[in-house]
Amino acid sequence: MRFSKWIVSAMFTFSICSSCQLFPEEQSSKPAVKSGAKEAAKPKTGAPLDSVMEALYAAHTFEQTAVAPDGKKVAWVETLLGRDGAPDGHTAIYVADRESSGAPKRVTAAALKVARAEGSLDWSPDSQQIAFLSDAVEPGQLQLYVVSASGGPAKKLTSAKGLLATPRWSPDGKSIALLSTENATRAAGPLVAETPETGEIKDAFFEQRLALVDLATGELRQISPADMYVYEYDWSPDSARFALIAAPGNGDNNWYVANLYLLDAGPLGLMKAIYKPPLQIANPAWSPDGKRIAFIAGLMSDEPSVGGDIYTIAAAGGQAKNVTPEMPTTANWLAWTGQGKIVFGETVEGDSGVAMVDPDGGPIDSLWRGQEQVSAGLWGTNISLARNGKTSAIVRSSLTDPPEIWAGPIGYWRPVTHRNTEVKPAWGEAKSIHWKNDGYNVQGWLIYPRNFDASKKYPMVVAVHGGPGAAVQSKWPDPGNFVMALAGAGYFVLEANPRGSYGRAKPLRAPTSGISATEIFATSSPASTKPSASLPSTRTASALPVGATAAS
Repeated sequence: MRFSKWIVSAMFTFSICSSCQLFPEEQSSKPAVKSGAKEAAKPKTGAPLDSVMEALYAAHTFEQTAVAPDGKKVAWVETLLGRDGAPDGHTAIYVADRESSGAPKRVTAAALKVARAEGSLDWSPDSQQIAFLSDAVEPGQLQLYVVSASGGPAKKLTSAKGLLATPRWSPDGKSIALLSTENATRAAGPLVAETPETGEIKDAFFEQRLALVDLATGELRQISPADMYVYEYDWSPDSARFALIAAPGNGDNNWYVANLYLLDAGPLGLMKAIYKPPLQIANPAWSPDGKRIAFIAGLMSDEPSVGGDIYTIAAAGGQAKNVTPEMPTTANWLAWTGQGKIVFGETVEGDSGVAMVDPDGGPIDSLWRGQEQVSAGLWGTNISLARNGKTSAIVRSSLTDPPEIWAGPIGYWRPVTHRNTEVKPAWGEAKSIHWKNDGYNVQGWLIYPRNFDASKKYPMVVAVHGGPGAAVQSKWPDPGNFVMALAGAGYFVLEANPRGSYGRAKPLRAPTSGISATEIFATSSPASTKPSASLPSTRTASALPVGATAAS
């Protein structure tokens, strides 16, 4: 299981640089040594790759974290490892007091010591309970459960057949909304592989609808129209309506043309379009007074990869207002504070940042910025924010430090978990570098070879992220990251954020055909290896890319 991604990546890399050695050695003018006893003494070539694989698979990873509305507790979803040391599809939910040194408690719907897929957690408004999804009864079939934050047996609320996702408590605490796809044969999203069709092939698809679960009766009721695919939603403060991002027809195809809707939570389920965006929109969030809805809009490549400017629109509809029109960064996520301000996660060049803006006007206030990745479980920069608008929880990692759960005031987080204290990188130093192309500043991450020696020369591999609506940040690599294995095997690795990437002003965010390769290889040319380009000198590193691998 763990080797599949490595094998595919290796085949691709060798196909584009068949003349390259996977384990490079410095070029020497000495005559070749004849075969014999000395050749038998060569080190094992598998050792560098093995050490990288061990580091990647040794790290515990986290899928989500959420701080309680009162800020006192933190819950998270942790990936479990199978007998072979690789993720086996099972996850576990833990809860800890933020200010206590006590051991975290596991909450589950499964029997004691039985591993299941459990996650998608959401806190109740009073911070006393947690809603989550689990396949405790039937592997592969998620159901909705509620459990006390202090532990105890979980209560099963649904007996659905199909896909359930994204449960959220109503502000009044009386019901839980979630996305429901009846009789779905696969998970939702355009990046998920289709289920193989057999027999008569039909043009059929499943609509993801918004459903309500009444906590008093356990009744599940789908309330959005049967022909409408719902991508995201948010409760109104009075628990009477929803803001939806949705589109009719095939959900995999139509996210790019989705509109903003209002949906009545009552029995009639009346639905009304209030905004048709010129580009893509995401992350709808209702203001505390119920008068406005904020969202992110921009040119986005894929549904999970959110990036753009922050807009607000009156709940009754009308003209949308851009509240960050001159922002030189990219917003990835947002949430309202109780005081009517908007806190948002942003990509700043290749860094993560958290900032605040007053939707009624005024400058953007940067709250924190770092050369790392912080996330509560979504793509890009995002946090889980408590009701006070200050306390938050994050999954925090970098190319130097493996992931852990942190919590506290924004920018002043403290570690909650210590799962990966013994895990160390098996690659060299990572530096954020900048260079110019066509008059623009471009950024990327240069990862040095392990045990870098300034007296030697090394080849370089360029890894190009997909999208282009995305950005490479300093993040602990996922298991199976073949590119990072090369840095452990004697290569420089350049992960660039060319034009079209998030983290730059809008003129640089617009994708342009052919620009990416020009900008990436501008820093790989001999002229750009001078110190002013923040790259090692030509004496210490050859600027000959051994190939460009596509990484997304």
